[in-house]
Amino acid sequence: MDWSQLLTPRRFMGEPGAAQTDDLNLIAEAGRSQFHKDYDRLIFSQPLRRLARKTQVHPLSLNDNVHTRLTHSLEVASVGRSLGQRLGDYLSEQGYLPAFVEPEDIGIIVQAACLAHDIGNPPFGHSGEDCIRDWFNERLHSPIVDVIDSDSEVSDLLWFDGNAQGFRIVTQLEKHWYRGGLRLTVPTLGTLLKYPWLSTVAEKPGKFSCFAAESTTLNHIATSLGMPMVNGRYARHPLAHLVEAADDICYLILDLEDAVELGIIGWDDFRTLFEPVVDPSDLKKVTQGIQPMKTRLALLRGYAMDRIMAGFVDAFCRNHDAILAGQLQEPLMNLVSDSGVRHFMKSVRSFAQDIVFRNKDKKGVEIGAYATLDTLLTAFVQAGYALYSNGFDGMSKRDASLIEMMGNCQPHEQLSAYHIYLRVLDFISGMTDQYAARLANQIRGIF
Repeated sequence: MDWSQLLTPRRFMGEPGAAQTDDLNLIAEAGRSQFHKDYDRLIFSQPLRRLARKTQVHPLSLNDNVHTRLTHSLEVASVGRSLGQRLGDYLSEQGYLPAFVEPEDIGIIVQAACLAHDIGNPPFGHSGEDCIRDWFNERLHSPIVDVIDSDSEVSDLLWFDGNAQGFRIVTQLEKHWYRGGLRLTVPTLGTLLKYPWLSTVAEKPGKFSCFAAESTTLNHIATSLGMPMVNGRYARHPLAHLVEAADDICYLILDLEDAVELGIIGWDDFRTLFEPVVDPSDLKKVTQGIQPMKTRLALLRGYAMDRIMAGFVDAFCRNHDAILAGQLQEPLMNLVSDSGVRHFMKSVRSFAQDIVFRNKDKKGVEIGAYATLDTLLTAFVQAGYALYSNGFDGMSKRDASLIEMMGNCQPHEQLSAYHIYLRVLDFISGMTDQYAARLANQIRGIF
């Protein structure tokens, strides 16, 4: 891959062959580069706004200090910008950057992609994805699924991924409906693609960034950027590795802060986990101080963050050539050379799996989330099946009312069953936790 081709700020306009170069793409417009405009379009979008009421890790928490998908996305974007800026400085020093790109542009591209990285996640976090997958898998041989002939389309439903839903939102659904979506630049879209392949070629089920419905869009973007095909899948845009890194860093650190906030773990556990990545003198200052707990947590985070980010950027720089060749098959997290950072990451991941994610209160709410989404999927997918089978005039009044409730996502009877179901998933995955729970209760007759 070539940095000049990877970073040329063409905009995806939605029409076949229309990833065009804006006349203003090489100069700032009112103080904004084209990549700044990507960030601005995302920050003002409705799907991003709804993340404020979607689960990050702890569903329907009554504690407003706990992270939501929105606060998580904003923090990932901040970390991503810093990672990108550091990499941009390195690329500039090495003479890799084309003349029309400044080092800070790398930070802005990564920041924008990070902001959108969870924009397609359904309500109730990863439990929401699991519920959608389970619902369709349980009906694999039912008439609802049997009406779909394409294996790739069935696979999309069986292994629904919020990453693919997010790509669909920004390229199709938001703002310019099926005419380019938010019309972001192609470099930002490429950077957003954590798994730039379809569900049928994913190494792990549920790890793909594009539905079959958007395969033409994926092909166009990858070709425009010069992303090579490797083993039947496109290689990642190099900057996508930094989006993954920023997400990993925030999961490692900020999920622990939530666990302290909720009383799942205490200060002593938190401090012990951070010892490998905080200088002893800094650790002593924090430990012996009289600051409030939240101040101590923030100080430790700040001390650790700089060292951790340096380790990830160093891993990218050391593997630069392999990344440009599309040969890197593992996350930067696995390539960090700093032994302290490696020890920290291993300890935190193990601790989170054993303590945080198995918390009984969290599990209890997740069971309720399953019941909520099962109610919604049963009602709306079955209504979609009725629309496909009988047409709108042949539907029951109840099913017709459900279809009409879907607003902009409402399918029409000329669509295939697969595309009708995608519209249903557009509707349900766009819900906030609270709206999903409220609507499910209404469907059950609970007012």
